[in-house]
Amino acid sequence: MDCKEFREILDLYMDGELAAEGVAAANAHVSECPGCRAVHEELSRLRRSVQQIVREHNAPSLLVDRIRRQLMPPWRRVLAPAALLILVLFALAAAGASPGARGLVARSMEFVAFHLDPPRLVELEGQLVCRDCELKALYGAKTMCLLKGHRGALKTADGKIWNLMEGEHTEALVHDDSLRGKTIHIRGKIYRRAGCVEVQSYRIL
Repeated sequence: MDCKEFREILDLYMDGELAAEGVAAANAHVSECPGCRAVHEELSRLRRSVQQIVREHNAPSLLVDRIRRQLMPPWRRVLAPAALLILVLFALAAAGASPGARGLVARSMEFVAFHLDPPRLVELEGQLVCRDCELKALYGAKTMCLLKGHRGALKTADGKIWNLMEGEHTEALVHDDSLRGKTIHIRGKIYRRAGCVEVQSYRIL
């Protein structure tokens, strides 16, 4: 084996992927050739340094989780949260419909919704309402609308109240009281985790 052949198989040699006769030839050459022996030793040191750095410096857990989610097959990204929801529903049936159990199911359903519905462009239609007034009517929440003014939000047919992100297209929707009660068609980006919509355009129906 000459120097050119040794350099071509050096990685295989160091990874232990050569056949027995190849290992024997490489061993014989590196024992006789100072230049190739120096290359082999330098590469060995480099590999040890990389391994040590990898052991000492772990990637942030959030980054690792994000990469794993990206590498996960699409069907697993859908089925994993759905399977969790099914398990929680079984637990609810076993535990009875206590307030704590209902809260657990609600949180699990939110978890599934977050993972199945990432931020995306949507078109929504609903009634423009005051968010705080709706919460007061539904739950008796204490509000300060009469002192600080109403804040417009979109209430869709399913009863969901979507907050409207402040922006150039939402000034009137959020702050103009004369629009409350109007039916609005909105095109924008939905952020389900925050329960809000970034409005790109809208029209009053």
